[in-house]
Amino acid sequence: MRPDLNFRPIVTDRLSLRRSRADDAEIISAYRSDPDVHRYQGWDRTDPDGIREEIERMSERAPGDQPDGSSSRSRNASREHWSAT
Repeated sequence: MRPDLNFRPIVTDRLSLRRSRADDAEIISAYRSDPDVHRYQGWDRTDPDGIREEIERMSERAPGDQPDGSSSRSRNASREHWSAT
């Protein structure tokens, strides 16, 4: 996984926020496969292998970068430009 040098996990007594890892695929699959959760989301795949692949693809990008190589910052700047004109 490509490290994000600015990312620091957030850990409290009841919560730990960190980047997803391939070994998280089973538990992610469990909640994504729940019909009450899935109907409100746009996930293409909910199986563990698909989720593992998604995590691996995401691990090659910095947080906020899109699969096409653009960043969320450049998309937001573009939106601001068009909404301001």
